Amino acid sequence: MRITKSKNGFTVFSSDIYYSVNIIVVYDSGEAVIFDTGVSENEFQFVLEYIEEKEMFLKYIVYSHFHFDHNSCNIFMDNVPVISHEDYLLNFEQAMYNVEDVIYSYKKQYISMLPTITFTKKYNIIVGSKCIELIHSPGHTSDSIVAVNYEDEYIIAGDTVNLIPYIKWGNINQLKLSLRFLLSLDIDEIIMGHFGLGHRVDILKNLVYLERIEGFGNNIFYREKNKICINTEMLQPELFMELCDIPEDEYIFIRDLHYKNMFKLINKTY
Repeated sequence: MRITKSKNGFTVFSSDIYYSVNIIVVYDSGEAVIFDTGVSENEFQFVLEYIEEKEMFLKYIVYSHFHFDHNSCNIFMDNVPVISHEDYLLNFEQAMYNVEDVIYSYKKQYISMLPTITFTKKYNIIVGSKCIELIHSPGHTSDSIVAVNYEDEYIIAGDTVNLIPYIKWGNINQLKLSLRFLLSLDIDEIIMGHFGLGHRVDILKNLVYLERIEGFGNNIFYREKNKICINTEMLQPELFMELCDIPEDEYIFIRDLHYKNMFKLINKTY
């Protein structure tokens, strides 16, 4: 676990274990809120120790969405409210019993960290003198949310904004609407769910990527004699890499996300 960004009002911790997934601490006037808890008890403990060293009171934990890499931590704190969108509980339950997603089976040990507060569209939390607005932003998943600090002008985006959008568990049209909403806020500083910080231009890149793969997905099949064939060129991530600032050591991970996006669109269409 390492600190990738620290400024007056928030600190971003990035995992050394799983694709630089972020834990964000927002703080003001001796109070703190944790956004996502990561994949490791040890890494989460590192964040808790940071809060303790700064002598801050942990007021809330917020989950950006149900995926295991954002909330897998079995440190049970029954005195801290945990906040999520209302769809989190349903998605969590379905994931635990989905035999195709074996990686979720171990989440049963984390059931003590299920949300205690849920909301539908928006929910405001107060951290010291700061107001943070939690907003439903479906697309990556149906329960995805973002957190907006209008005063200090930053957005904690979870996986709604990323190096490459990922729609296997979500809906491409909903994600495009969520991204367009974030663009309308005209806020430049974006804290993504992975790989640290981004900017408003990354929202636009995500939108362009989704428009491109949707166009390709609608034309991925062609007829040759009496056979239906797949145009494999449309699956190649090189067609989209110029839209994303991809770290070289993460290329395979991003490529696999792209493949899954394309097959999601194929299954949706056919």
